[in-house]
Amino acid sequence: MNSNAGGPKWRRRKSERPDEILEAAFACFSELGYERTTLDELARRAGVSKPLIYKYFECKEQLFEAVLLSRAKQTYAGLRVPEPNDGVGVDEAIEQFILDVAERIRRLELRALWMVALDEVERFPSVMKVYYDEIIAPIRQGLRALIERGIDEGDFSPEIRAVEPMALVSAAFFAAIWESSLEAGNPVRADAILRGHLLLVLRGLRESA
Repeated sequence: MNSNAGGPKWRRRKSERPDEILEAAFACFSELGYERTTLDELARRAGVSKPLIYKYFECKEQLFEAVLLSRAKQTYAGLRVPEPNDGVGVDEAIEQFILDVAERIRRLELRALWMVALDEVERFPSVMKVYYDEIIAPIRQGLRALIERGIDEGDFSPEIRAVEPMALVSAAFFAAIWESSLEAGNPVRADAILRGHLLLVLRGLRESA
């Protein structure tokens, strides 16, 4: 019988300590915000001592950065651009890609954390740089590839190359903010905003040819 079976979880699963600390930090930052989150509360939720947190993370700021980046990577893991051999036209490929990005951004368990991140963006410029490199840049690249495909297939005008690719997916980010803080008691739904944006984007791309 395992002599540690009844011990604290951090003792039984030493290799998982950083992940458990990150999970507790995610919950704390999401519920309390950055300023109100304390390492004492975080240690209590993680079931570890505060000195153990310092073993893996130098300070609260570093821990917050780690939570943001780990959640961002989890959110966008597996995001891919539909390809011609998937059997969908370029219009449908763009729609699928934008809706996939939107669904990931709008996940309920992540909304509070993203709102906290927006409040703290000036405090953590290094996180925003990594966020761009790891998340925004691949989305931009995927959208650019879809625009080039539409041009190559004769569906879009070459002039569309001048369009910032992120303009195609901007409503996904706005819909997430709307849903998080503006939709309550408001007849305008985030889904309607996103669908309207998609209609305008696809029509504009087609009419450019």
